[in-house]
Amino acid sequence: TIFFGKDNESKNWKEFYEDLREYKYLYGNLDIPKMYSRKPRLGLWVQEIRRKRDSICKKHLQTLNEMDFIWSRSQFTWDRNVQLLREYKEEFGNTRVIRNSNKPEKYEILKNWVIRLRSEHEKILCGKNSNYLNKYRLNQLEEIGFY
Repeated sequence: TIFFGKDNESKNWKEFYEDLREYKYLYGNLDIPKMYSRKPRLGLWVQEIRRKRDSICKKHLQTLNEMDFIWSRSQFTWDRNVQLLREYKEEFGNTRVIRNSNKPEKYEILKNWVIRLRSEHEKILCGKNSNYLNKYRLNQLEEIGFY
């Protein structure tokens, strides 16, 4: 178990911090998967840190926030995809991301996400609830011109 108490010099904290820095250097963010093969403990540490956020000392919490630690992978993914969709619309003039298109590779991730968005939006139009699209998210998509 990983608990970073008040001792800023703890071995676990230093190791965790250095692993985070290395990951960010390599990938440009801290979107660390649960099963990170290069350093398996890192993904597990991140999971535990997210669960125990309220137990982390202020200094460590501040350090993590300054590093742009991702407290919610789902929100990070949403924000990243919304930004990509904005870029896609700016580049191609629409939000019709389709499979088997010859668009730049950076937009590949949008294909399945857009299918999910349209499916979730269809639920809402049929009077059903969507656990994925809340009012805030719907407004973001409307601002982009997704619908």
